[in-house]
Amino acid sequence: MNAVLAVAADYANVSNDGKLNIMGIFQELRPGTLPAQVPQMYLVITWDAGPAEFGSQKDCGVTFMGPDPNAGEFIKMEYQLVVPEITRPGARAIFHQIMGIGGLPINRPGPHAMHILVGGETKKEVPLYVHEPQEEVLPDG
Repeated sequence: MNAVLAVAADYANVSNDGKLNIMGIFQELRPGTLPAQVPQMYLVITWDAGPAEFGSQKDCGVTFMGPDPNAGEFIKMEYQLVVPEITRPGARAIFHQIMGIGGLPINRPGPHAMHILVGGETKKEVPLYVHEPQEEVLPDG
């Protein structure tokens, strides 16, 4: 099973007819202060799996890490995913996963990333660069 798409977005959903809708894809954050929290975001993943994997259960995870490897992980989410079976003979399963994440902690500026894992192996990485907060410049007068 492979992650063929992985993005951070302001919003995402899957329509009744299976279309993936993603709004506000981003790779950078500009917090007003640090530490901060991202109030609401969505991690969107599109998976691809072959017929031999249909119906199998996969141990998956998302690890959010910041710029200091010695500071450890900020968040680690683990879950199981069952590969859906499809009705078209010989075709691969392509399916979407949308995770709403609220209150993601951001403690320092620099490169951050969400690592998407299957069986402990990284399948995709979603980079999130956190900028240094900007000081508010007051007009003269």
